Amino acid sequence: MAEISPNLIKLFDHKIRLIISPDKLSAKMTISKFKWPTIKATQLMTYLDLKKIKQGIIKDNIKEAITNREKEYVIAQGTPPVEGTNGSFSVLFKSPDKILKPKVSDQGIVNLREIEYIVSIKKDEPLVQLVPAIEGTAGCDIYGENIPPQKIQHPNIQLGENVYLNERSQMICAIVSGIPGIANNQAFVKDNVKIDQDIDYSIGNINIPCNLTINGSVNEGFKIAATGNIHITGEVNNAFIDCGRNLTIGKGINNKNSGKVTVEGHLHCKYLHHANVIVQGNLFVDREILFSTVTCHKDINVTKEEGLIIGGTITAEYNIFANEIGSKLETASTKITLWNIEESLRKLAEIDRETNDTTEMLAQTLRELKGVQDYLESDSISAEEFKEFESIFETYLKNANSLKARKEKLLLYRNEIKKFITEKNTGEIQIKKVIHPGVKIRIKDDMLITKFEEKRIAFYYNAKKSKIASKLL
Repeated sequence: MAEISPNLIKLFDHKIRLIISPDKLSAKMTISKFKWPTIKATQLMTYLDLKKIKQGIIKDNIKEAITNREKEYVIAQGTPPVEGTNGSFSVLFKSPDKILKPKVSDQGIVNLREIEYIVSIKKDEPLVQLVPAIEGTAGCDIYGENIPPQKIQHPNIQLGENVYLNERSQMICAIVSGIPGIANNQAFVKDNVKIDQDIDYSIGNINIPCNLTINGSVNEGFKIAATGNIHITGEVNNAFIDCGRNLTIGKGINNKNSGKVTVEGHLHCKYLHHANVIVQGNLFVDREILFSTVTCHKDINVTKEEGLIIGGTITAEYNIFANEIGSKLETASTKITLWNIEESLRKLAEIDRETNDTTEMLAQTLRELKGVQDYLESDSISAEEFKEFESIFETYLKNANSLKARKEKLLLYRNEIKKFITEKNTGEIQIKKVIHPGVKIRIKDDMLITKFEEKRIAFYYNAKKSKIASKLL
């Protein structure tokens, strides 16, 4: 290293600006532009050494600083510490767009109703990943001093209700489908969900594989999905509901701007206002259906209270019972359909497409399952690999059985629809009080528009005449 005189050191102090970062991990240099003896990089290296800067020297930048005066260069760069990882646990259940961050009380209890997202997991899905502690490594500043990493902590979590530990993956998994949670350092899964408030931004969308009770309303824009029964005490207001079994709503559905409700079982509510509803079972509405689009694959019954159907498009496959249909107002266009054959044919085509896709997926899964089975039975597999591929085999087998069950269900549904189309004897549209002029009625392949106000009347399909007929009740 070159020697420099005291006079040159003073000159450097006066004409060289050094900026040290607060964390002492970098140094920047600017050399003034003026006439003086030629500066050598070795001299600046000695100067930096006198300033105790000795770690991470960037020689090329020093040379650039000599050439380009008045320009700032980073001439030394330290190494920050690599922090270790605390050995706690990683929560795996998450919302659609971010990892769940539960709010923990002073007692260490997680209340899922007080977080932004309500989430669920299925049977055997992981909800917690155990994370072992990992030691960090020290860094070094530009003065050559060590920068120690932060201290680490070790994991502390126990198994709670409806969970088990997968020893191989070190994951805590669900014994049943339901809602995951953590309280008092215990992971658990609840298989019944009860929400004691409206569905709003404090709860978020819900998608769960079990029954759901909401003691409140579902506010605009939110989506609720459950594979089991859903009971809502309040109103569904411009929201989306997907119910795997029966849906009961204490008030009704008001989806004037948007929203859709799909029910695999029966639906019972007080009213439907501007609703878009698809019901696989029966539909029971106590008061009125106003300006709604309704598709029901069984009976529609609107006779308990006012029993009104005004406006919209109402379709049922079996029977429609109402006290009053239509309105004296010409603007309230009401369309009533009993068994739309085009809809049945469309469903049949959809089932055929889904059956073909399921068949292809099943064939692929069975081929992969056979490959894994052959490897498990081979002599070349190690004990460690056998354990891993045994788990893979179980996964493929579960998928294959699921696809088989799905295909059988589709074929059964297809046969039901074909039988329905072939043997269908249409039901009736029964009006127990009055039907107003201007109501469009379609049954099977015939359509009529009511011209007069008629009371206590039923419409049905006369197969001999291939047209809609009526009779008094």
